[in-house]
Amino acid sequence: MLLRKISHLFLLVVSLVFITMPSAYAYLDPGTGSMILQATIAAIALGLATIRSWWYRLADLFGSKSNNKNENPESLENNEPTESKEQHE
Repeated sequence: MLLRKISHLFLLVVSLVFITMPSAYAYLDPGTGSMILQATIAAIALGLATIRSWWYRLADLFGSKSNNKNENPESLENNEPTESKEQHE
């Protein structure tokens, strides 16, 4: 609860600082614009990669424990052990 109050106060102070600032009358050249665009695209890509990483971690946490790709689903239903090709030869 205290953290929420502090974050709201911080947001209010930052908003007031930006609202009361005088105009800068600055020039943004095309190089600056492309840097801003590149940073925005990189931030979106980073966010998507982070979400994907956390999604797989959560899926592994809540998913089934026997997600081994080498297991045969039919043998699991019949409680039979899985056999490799070498055992048949």
